[in-house]
Amino acid sequence: MSFRTVAIVIGVNNSLGSRPLRNAENDARDLASFLAGAHGPVGHDDVLLVLGRNATRPTVEAVFHEAARRRPDLLFVVFSGHGGGGSIALADGELDHALLAGCVRHVHAKRAAVVIDACHAGAIASQSFAGLGEIPDESWQALLAQMLPGVRLLLASRADEVASDGQGRNGTFTQGLLAGLRNLAGDVVYAGRAYITAEALFRYAARFAQRQTNGGQTPVAFGPVADFAIARAQSQPIVVRPAVRQPQSAPSTSSGPGFGTFLILAAAGGLGAYAWSRRPKWDRNVERYRSRDGRFW
Repeated sequence: MSFRTVAIVIGVNNSLGSRPLRNAENDARDLASFLAGAHGPVGHDDVLLVLGRNATRPTVEAVFHEAARRRPDLLFVVFSGHGGGGSIALADGELDHALLAGCVRHVHAKRAAVVIDACHAGAIASQSFAGLGEIPDESWQALLAQMLPGVRLLLASRADEVASDGQGRNGTFTQGLLAGLRNLAGDVVYAGRAYITAEALFRYAARFAQRQTNGGQTPVAFGPVADFAIARAQSQPIVVRPAVRQPQSAPSTSSGPGFGTFLILAAAGGLGAYAWSRRPKWDRNVERYRSRDGRFW
């Protein structure tokens, strides 16, 4: 099976007309390192990293053209830097969200993930990403090939919010992503390995950002994130061993509901709680119901 993944990773601390950031370029370096590392799905030569003063509009457009030339099945796009209500900020000025979306479409990858750690990042969700959709081993290839076509958006803030540059080495949202990539045990097991989905990673990073900013920054996600295996978990999957059959005791003669009845009631309650947790929920960022897998109602 041939399944190629390409990552475009951009970080800009100093953009034209904006105050300097401290951590945007660190964010880009660290996420690029993980994507091309032992637990990421991208080959080292397929990470296109653009930083600082090199991140001009002509250079970024050329990088997207290079990605298209490589004909990837899966495309990652990561940006960290300043953002506005309708654009991201490069070293030489703004790049409109509509143009960024057009660049992503130009690559013609069937599956894509766009991660933006910037102020007002949620505004990019209004753009059209319709029709979008070297891996280390065959299990990665097979798993990624099963993902639904389309684009997944993992965005650091709502359209009307700013994003924190963080207190340490990374921006707050990226710090949460990196912590999740290191600490999550994986919510999908495939071919004996545990993988972290974009949904689990996003939920971890979103909770982290909310705690760090006292609720002032609310990350948002769009698209079918539940099926997206974004990284291999660093810890081994838990192996559930079959229980040892115990000798049966004599049947109880006491009155009242038996243990079997209790198990049935507990199972029914658990199924009811699970169904309730999977119901579509109202997303006030887009004023629509959104199901657990990112689809809208």
